[in-house]
Amino acid sequence: MYNRDGTIATNGEYSMSIELNDIDGKSDIDEPLLENENPKPVPKKKTERVYWIDCLRVFASMLVVYIHCTGVDLKPMEFQSYNWKALFFLNSLPRPCVPLFIMISGIFFLNPERPLPLSKLYGKNITHIFKSFVFWSIYYNLFDMYVINFNETQYDVNSQLIKDTVHYMVLGTGHLWYLTFVMGLYITTPIFRAVCKDRSTAWYTYILCVLVSQFFPTFFDMVDTYSPESFSLFKDLIGYFKEFIEYLRLYPAWGFSNYYILGYLLTSTKINKRIYIYLIYLIGLISIAFTVVLRFTSSAKLGYETNVFGEYNCFNVALSTLGIFTFFQYTVDHWMNSLKKSKLFMVILLTLSDCSYGIYLVHMTVYHFFYRFFNFHPQTFDPLFCAPIYSAIVFIISFIIIYLMRKIPFLKVIT
Repeated sequence: MYNRDGTIATNGEYSMSIELNDIDGKSDIDEPLLENENPKPVPKKKTERVYWIDCLRVFASMLVVYIHCTGVDLKPMEFQSYNWKALFFLNSLPRPCVPLFIMISGIFFLNPERPLPLSKLYGKNITHIFKSFVFWSIYYNLFDMYVINFNETQYDVNSQLIKDTVHYMVLGTGHLWYLTFVMGLYITTPIFRAVCKDRSTAWYTYILCVLVSQFFPTFFDMVDTYSPESFSLFKDLIGYFKEFIEYLRLYPAWGFSNYYILGYLLTSTKINKRIYIYLIYLIGLISIAFTVVLRFTSSAKLGYETNVFGEYNCFNVALSTLGIFTFFQYTVDHWMNSLKKSKLFMVILLTLSDCSYGIYLVHMTVYHFFYRFFNFHPQTFDPLFCAPIYSAIVFIISFIIIYLMRKIPFLKVIT
């Protein structure tokens, strides 16, 4: 399978995506030696780094920064104004960011041929995420909220404020939701690994999850949003079908588990015909455009901003994610044959990949710091141009901070 940050290995260690923390594999069992036979050193199996995974991880971390800089904690703006349209358009493009991270995790954790004892899962991986969660939840809900205080809120110190602060620290607000999600994903990983032992069962589970958590909900939302009043009978029938699906109570099929399984399935399957690969690319591009159209038209029809077709589990976002993932798996992987010859490029790539988890954690406080103390934000000038530049600056500053933090052992464990 794959080693830390994207190496193929049958011995050694393999990795997850967001945590960048190793899961040690067990070495092969040595053959017994005959009596009086001189032992010979067993050569270690060579590993080959899969650099397209590093590229995808860095790209996904850039998308996360981009999606937050164009859609979170924005300076107030009028609905349907130029600024709103520009930022809403830009924010519609990077929707596959989190699904890509989940798929990368599936690559490294769901190979049933690799041992993953519960002691390692809980003692190392979940513990690492939990440490990060505790540190950053305290940081964001104390220092970022009350010291940086990007929107300059006036707080009255009382028992309710203290209670709310503790509540937010326990839950992890804002982008820290992903850490609690990852812990939950790890807890259920042994179940998914058992499912992936049989590929037919794995594909069945994936398709079921897609239907229940992506395809049908997106279809229902489209009917609710776009059906004219004259189609009331049709809407009622669809509503009855929606209730029937809910009454099936297929709760295990909800959530983002479909991305987790798909990451493993795609990387353990080779698509030999280029026409199929290009078809997936085309579907991905069309789905990105479709996401933009759906978000704009649904908001216009409802008369207010809505993200109903921009959620991570929307079917159109899932198809966009599939296209991007496949592009990196095949085309970027081919490009890397030439790019990996450049030492400078490889140093930059691997360093960024190693810092991607920390960039995710710190970038929102960089965003808030610029907003509060420099009045620098995605609407400082024309957002169509400012937002991409601003996102790039936030990403670079976040990288520098994490790169320096990881030089300190104590801080490295929470980045």
